[in-house]
Amino acid sequence: MPPYVMVSKFAVKSFDGLDETFGFDNGWAERVKLGGRTLWRSTVEPGWRFSRDNTPELGADHCPSPHRHYVLAGCMTVEMDDGTRETL
Repeated sequence: MPPYVMVSKFAVKSFDGLDETFGFDNGWAERVKLGGRTLWRSTVEPGWRFSRDNTPELGADHCPSPHRHYVLAGCMTVEMDDGTRETL
């Protein structure tokens, strides 16, 4: 099997056409669906912490979802369950 995936259809979607927007303490998230995948754009205020600002809604101390992050402005420190930390 080749180490790449061929795309059979070309799809374009903009965050100008959101499927969902929701707010949480110290931030908000916007969602678009594209080709069976969900893409999120989140904006968080300085001082935001998942463990404090999102835990009440999700009922978890750490986010259970896998992520791929692109930081467009500012910085974000991520801490893994094993204690590993990295500032993006």
